[in-house]
Amino acid sequence: LLSAGGDAFDMERARVRAGLCVLRRLFRNHDPRERLALILECLPRVCRFNGSTELCVDRAAFLRTVAPQVLSMSREQLLCPVRVSYIGERGEDAGGLTRDFFSSFATRLAEEPMLWELTGRGSLQPAPAISARRFRHPSGMAADDLYRACGRVFGLAVLHGCKLGRQLSRPFVRLLLGEPPSSLSDLRAEVRHEAGEGAPDFRVRPEFLDRPLAEHDLEGALTFVSAGRCLPELPETELVPGGAGIVVTDANKAEWLELLLRHELVSAAVQAAEALKQGLVDVFGGEGGACPLLC
Repeated sequence: LLSAGGDAFDMERARVRAGLCVLRRLFRNHDPRERLALILECLPRVCRFNGSTELCVDRAAFLRTVAPQVLSMSREQLLCPVRVSYIGERGEDAGGLTRDFFSSFATRLAEEPMLWELTGRGSLQPAPAISARRFRHPSGMAADDLYRACGRVFGLAVLHGCKLGRQLSRPFVRLLLGEPPSSLSDLRAEVRHEAGEGAPDFRVRPEFLDRPLAEHDLEGALTFVSAGRCLPELPETELVPGGAGIVVTDANKAEWLELLLRHELVSAAVQAAEALKQGLVDVFGGEGGACPLLC
């Protein structure tokens, strides 16, 4: 009986995944607002309009107070209207505090450098996976749980029609959608886009691949490793086995650059993407990391 039950459950999961794949094909050319309206219309109505979910926030410890509360919410609570209050502040939430919360939440994530970092455009992208695994958050929660909490809050913002104070970086959004940049030209274009108005990353300048490394004072200075961007004391990650001992030359610099950018934009962000997607699934439903909101 247990085996039969497990087979039935696996079949149901397979049907859900297949349905989400169909949704992705159908939604691809639809207006995003129409897609969102359809997704919201399909959510359980009985939960959305009965009662409210209370959220008490400490402005001095934003994520530390929000994450445990959000992760403890049931699906029914997640689909109910949220009423926000701030510790030490008076006032009833008539909608303004809720809008302020969602706007402030994404903005305050920039104050979590071991979880999130800002691109040159001011977008949020996950900190390198190795830093997220090694740090201890004041809340005592693991990085995966904190990213999942962020996904839940982002989903709640969509549910309440509220804007977030910061957007996610474009390559991270593509990773969430299951369409990460792959080719070297695509990877360089994403780095260039996120550089914003600041000085462009030397690795995406046209002359970097066209001219010898000696002209950039980089001859013999690079190896096949990725250094931690958050803290210099973090260990390097080898891009290939034995990469620390492989010197980048004019002959292999294109290969090095593709491996490095793919590691930074894709491999190092997969852990955060999967956890954040699970938070979205908690709100909107889905299966195996696939969520209607991302179709």
